[in-house]
Amino acid sequence: SCQNLHLCARNITNSGVTMLASTFDENCPIKRLTLGGNFGDSGLKTIADALERNNSIISIHFTGCGLVSDAGANAILKATNNCDSLQSVIDSNHTLTSVRVQSDQGMSEEVINKLRWIRFNSVLHSNAVKPKMISYLKEKIERNSLEGVGIKMMPFVIEFICQHGSHSLLYRLLRSWNMPIMFSNPSRERIRMTTLVEKLEQKNNALACSLQLERGESEMLRLENEKLWKLLKDMGYDTKRAKDS
Repeated sequence: SCQNLHLCARNITNSGVTMLASTFDENCPIKRLTLGGNFGDSGLKTIADALERNNSIISIHFTGCGLVSDAGANAILKATNNCDSLQSVIDSNHTLTSVRVQSDQGMSEEVINKLRWIRFNSVLHSNAVKPKMISYLKEKIERNSLEGVGIKMMPFVIEFICQHGSHSLLYRLLRSWNMPIMFSNPSRERIRMTTLVEKLEQKNNALACSLQLERGESEMLRLENEKLWKLLKDMGYDTKRAKDS
């Protein structure tokens, strides 16, 4: 299988990039990709969309891309670290560890440094998602804005910071969050027990309905039995002797 793909000498357009990106599925064997040609931000955005479902490519080098700007590079950055919410950070691509973009049009120094940070982060940390989560939480805490962190995720966030963060970050988190609301949220064990109780209640209700039906049928049989004995009695049959026997 082809693990290193070099297409830097080809005049690839945006449509060609789209065809190439369509092969970036879960079974894609490519690990290192070098790509150059007559494509721009649209091509990088197409690659970025494909990276959401790819877990094999570890390095991408875009070379000789005269039409690429910050917009295309930012699409790649978002694929590797989507900060829309804490869950989107977790679901980002953490396999890609190196991205280089050579563009004649030029990109801002800020975006170039962010691209470098992908490589720097992979060198320092074997698990890329941890520093991304820490960075996301730090920024949210400093802004006193944790809307992207759902109330149900807060116990897991505290546990994560205790294991991988600092005491200072944990302290700032606890100060910035509405603690009464957070601790009113049930624990995982309580959720498990509540779910179990609900299932038992459903089974109990089903048994109660079944028992009620059986009692109704039993009452109907008793009434029919009484009618039958009354009929036999009216016909002169000795019901008392029949019962004793």
